[in-house]
Amino acid sequence: MIKLPFFAVYIINQVKLRRLIKGYSARKLSEAIGLESQLVSKYESETNKNYYSHQVLIKIADVLGCSVRDFYPPDEILLENDGEYITKTIISLSNLEDVKKVLTGLIDDAYFSISRTFEDITKYLHINGKPESTVVKQGLEWAIENGLLTMNDGNFIAG
Repeated sequence: MIKLPFFAVYIINQVKLRRLIKGYSARKLSEAIGLESQLVSKYESETNKNYYSHQVLIKIADVLGCSVRDFYPPDEILLENDGEYITKTIISLSNLEDVKKVLTGLIDDAYFSISRTFEDITKYLHINGKPESTVVKQGLEWAIENGLLTMNDGNFIAG
């Protein structure tokens, strides 16, 4: 069980959330920022104690089309945290609550402004044929039940 400063875990999770929303695999993002192909995977591994430097975050923000500030916790959250170390738990598409965050991000980012098949979605998230696709299906059902998405001819589109 790896423990890291709160802010480091927060940043790793924000990078992963944003890369999923933008459709990047860990390898593709690593290569896009010009670093070793396993770098992002290493940082996202719950068994690795390393975390992103500010310089790497600048490169990632550029590739993902956001501000580096988007990765850092808001001031009010930082004020609530006294610098404690926490268990490194990373967002996962095998966790329904995390899938809901990713789907909400995809909706906000207009991914569902055009209709998408389930296969389109799982390919975009790099989980086609993997066990996580079952959890994503549950998340899509949640999004429909909550009026975030609708289904049209077997395809998902923003509601």
